[in-house]
Amino acid sequence: MDRKAFGERVRQARNAHKMTSESLAGICDVNPVFIRQIESGARMPSLPVFVKICSALGTSPEYFLMEQIEQKGDQEDKDEITKMLSGITGTKMNIVKGTLKALIDELNKEM
Repeated sequence: MDRKAFGERVRQARNAHKMTSESLAGICDVNPVFIRQIESGARMPSLPVFVKICSALGTSPEYFLMEQIEQKGDQEDKDEITKMLSGITGTKMNIVKGTLKALIDELNKEM
């Protein structure tokens, strides 16, 4: 697991909620230093603390574990998409390309 990426996501979510590390720590019943260590990538929370962080920040576990989830299925998903696209040509391909670009742009806004 990429601790730095995980910690950065925690920091981003906390900042998006305009929450200090002290206030997040209070909600999660941990020391503020521990929250800062998580955000720096030095430590990982236990499962109960992880659940509290998700709840406090109103964020799904998938958001924090994105790299882990993506790495596992990325190639299989890409292969499936490539297979689906293999029979599409011409105007239909341009429609799919435009739709896919719009969807990706919208997903990137949400993150």
